[in-house]
Amino acid sequence: MSRPIISGYEWRQRIRVVASPALFPVGCALTAQVRSTRQSPQVLTELTTANSKITRIDDNTIELLIPSSDSLDWQLREVVMDCVRTDTPTPQHLGFRLRVRVAQPVTRGLP
Repeated sequence: MSRPIISGYEWRQRIRVVASPALFPVGCALTAQVRSTRQSPQVLTELTTANSKITRIDDNTIELLIPSSDSLDWQLREVVMDCVRTDTPTPQHLGFRLRVRVAQPVTRGLP
């Protein structure tokens, strides 16, 4: 279970998956698209290893980052995302999907 995303605040979440072979080998490239629903055509934000919003920690662990600016205007109750490995000959879905609650902050508008 993930902690909620608070609109307008940075969100970080570590994901640990034990698999053989390892899902996150050294040098892997990963992409995760965040949407309001699985069917939604609109990508709210894209997390990748290239834009440093996904960080490989070790062979079994990654950290996801949604900067505060990405969620600033989210008025949703939840978002969904999954993760795809993109450094393979064809993109490889890693077999997990996250559904994360989005909460509206009381304290906001800080510098």
